[in-house]
Amino acid sequence: MGAAGAADNPPAYQYQDVRSALENAASQEAYYGLQGFNNRLQAIFGSERLLHPQEFQRAAEWVEDLGLGEEAVLLLVKSRARDHKKVSFKTLDKAAAQWAREGVKSAEDAQRILERDSEAYRLAQQVISCFNLKRNPTEPETALARKWTGEWNLTAAQVLDACRETVKGSNPSFGYVDRILERHHEGDVSASIREDNSLRAAVSEVLRALGARTAPTTEQVEKYQKYLSAGFEPEAVLETARSVAAGGRHDFAALDGALVKCVERGMLTMADIQAYRRKKQEAEAFLSGLGLTRPATDAEAAMLDAWRAEYAPDLIQAAARKAVGVGNPVSYMNALLRRWADKGIRNGEEALRDRPDAAPAPQAQPREAVNYSQRDYTDEEMKRLFMNPEDM
Repeated sequence: MGAAGAADNPPAYQYQDVRSALENAASQEAYYGLQGFNNRLQAIFGSERLLHPQEFQRAAEWVEDLGLGEEAVLLLVKSRARDHKKVSFKTLDKAAAQWAREGVKSAEDAQRILERDSEAYRLAQQVISCFNLKRNPTEPETALARKWTGEWNLTAAQVLDACRETVKGSNPSFGYVDRILERHHEGDVSASIREDNSLRAAVSEVLRALGARTAPTTEQVEKYQKYLSAGFEPEAVLETARSVAAGGRHDFAALDGALVKCVERGMLTMADIQAYRRKKQEAEAFLSGLGLTRPATDAEAAMLDAWRAEYAPDLIQAAARKAVGVGNPVSYMNALLRRWADKGIRNGEEALRDRPDAAPAPQAQPREAVNYSQRDYTDEEMKRLFMNPEDM
């Protein structure tokens, strides 16, 4: 009977990879070595979710490899499972590593970190509410809230004041608020952001004047701030933008170049611009009296001013009479006025009696180039008088 039974039930053997067997043994040893810890870990999820051996193993690594205490690990898992029973242990690796870097060992250490994170989470929720969003904050958003209150020592009230200001100025987001707070967190945050929003609104108006339908960039806002620091009146910047657009340019780079020219001309205010326009208008009318129907250059307007300061009006008129029809009448007049000054000629009557050896004959009927009549200019013409394309 015994022999027959042995023959009917022969022993069975199964070949197993040695490495796998050793790994399974190590896994079981680790599991059973932390059996009490594992039981408490499972109890966090109850019957709703049964943990896998790999999850027990990962939690064990936080204890053995990262040096977190068992109680700290249990608090970490419990805090994340409270809101999400299906939380992935893999996603907790980053938090466990961060706790290890912060020296968390005990339950007290963990509780301190959790309280801090809980405050950050509540702040992130308030920020989301400020943005009128209907969702919970993500981990990266909570991390930003933690940075604002932890690293930058801002109060929740300061952050929320900043959020309310950013909502007024643009499409809000955590990333946008973070960039704003990074620039302003060392001072009065709310006041600083209000100033930032005001600058952005001003740049938006400048872009509209240019005919550019784009939102202000950070670089453009910074440049605009430099314009104001250089002494420009906001209305002068805006008027320059209109003039640039009237000249056919609609990009911010063209405005920047025009404002550099304004600095060179000493034109920082609307009063400066209006005075400049009057000079250009007078110079253009003067050129018209010489038979030139083109915009006056800055050099020509400056030369006319210099003549008026040095020579009598009738002497300038005499020079203009002789310059009508000459190829370059302004240069001719300048040379003629200098020669008369060198010869002691001080009035128009003496000048007209002067007979230089190489005087060119007029080629057209003389016009009253000094007693010219002022004509009316349209807004667009006035803008072009202010900023000629060839002067930019």
